[in-house]
Formats: sequence, C-alpha cells, structure tokens
Amino acid sequence: MAHPERALTSEQTQAFARLVERRAGREPLAYLLGSREFYGLPFRVNEHTLIPRPETEGMIDLALAWIDRCGAQPLRFVDVGTGSGAIALTLLCLRAELSAIATDTSLDALAVARANAAHLLVSDRVQFVACDLVDAVRPTVSLVLANLPYIPTAEFEALEPEVAHYEPRSALDGGPDGLESIGALLARLAGLLEPGGLAILEIGAPQSDDVRRRALQALPGSRVRVEQDYAGLDRFVVVERKD
Repeated sequence: MAHPERALTSEQTQAFARLVERRAGREPLAYLLGSREFYGLPFRVNEHTLIPRPETEGMIDLALAWIDRCGAQPLRFVDVGTGSGAIALTLLCLRAELSAIATDTSLDALAVARANAAHLLVSDRVQFVACDLVDAVRPTVSLVLANLPYIPTAEFEALEPEVAHYEPRSALDGGPDGLESIGALLARLAGLLEPGGLAILEIGAPQSDDVRRRALQALPGSRVRVEQDYAGLDRFVVVERKD
C-alpha cells in the first residue's frame, strides 16, 4: 500500500496473507516479526520467550544508577528468569565492566538468549544457566535482577489474547497470589546477595506492600523501597542489603 509501484510476487503475496491471518488471530506482532526493541536494542523473540515490555526498562534505569554509584569496577550480577536475555544483555551492552549469570528453566528460552548475546557481541561476559531461580548460582553476587511471573492464576484467562494465548504461561502465571516465584527468590536472597548488594524485582502494582514485607522478613535490616514505572504504577521492589 505504501509502494503501489512495486508489484509483489505470488510468494510474497501469500506470505503477507499468512501474516495478516496470524495477526487477525491475535498473535503478537513481535512474534510475527521475530524481534522486539528493548532499551533501544534489538532482541530476537519467539513463542518460548516473554516479549520485553517498556515498563521493564525502568529496571535498567534503577540498576544503572546503582552501578554508577559503585564506580567503574568489575561487578557480577544475576538475571533470574532471563527469557530473551533483554535485561542482562542490555546492561552488558551499556557497561563494559559488568559480567552476568542469566538463569531460566526453559532451554528453548536460553537458546534465544544465547543468540541475542552473540548478536550483541557480549557472549564472552555472560554465563547462561538452566536451573530453577538461582539454585545453580555460586557463589554470591552484588546485584540480583528478576522479572518473574507475578500474575495471579485466577486473572490469567482475563488477559488480552495476545498474552494469554501466545506468550509462555510459565513466564506470566505466578500462582494463586501471583507471588510464588517472587517469594521463593526472596527466601534465597540471604544466601545469594552480598552485603551491600542490591536486588531489584519487578512486581504487579497491587503487590508492592506484600513484597516489601516479605523482603524485610528475608533480609532483616535491609533498606527496602518501592519504585514506580513510567506510568506512575508501583512496579519494582528494590532491596539494598546492609553492608
């Protein structure tokens, strides 16, 4: 339509018709294109990975602010439930002094993340680990980032079809209260996060008080605060372990 002077081949016309049919069936555009931009960087995505959301970019801002306060020094962090690798790989692209461990239970998702790391030329600074949460991460790290499932099971089917019918449920469904995985990670923080270290967890807006309370129980004496996303909604719980 934008270029009426260009005639399509029959193969191109058929391919376009198939894409239109898939989109009419509410398949996400990012899956049709095979990519999604996150923090200005291109990331390959498919049905095995959650599509990166704009609100998650706020986690990058929070992490960068803390990293810059630490000064330019070697620092290792873990990205829990990495999916396409968007969080971990973005930070590696932006700060050369960082190295990362990226975990996921899905081997298919890790394959996508590895391809993204190679495309972004940061493969030498990231280790991909197949495990539940951080069960295979040793020893401790300075920074923990996690965008884990947080949608309560009862609310899942009410989501838009693009989400409920196409994105991996394991990356979205957080159990009865939405906090199954988040609570399990908080319980592991005492043995994972170094003194003076930072953890940033993405949450659903109504969950901020509950997650903040659980974080204080997991790491007594820590400084715990709630940060908002670009839309002004409670989106991140930030835990700074006392030095």
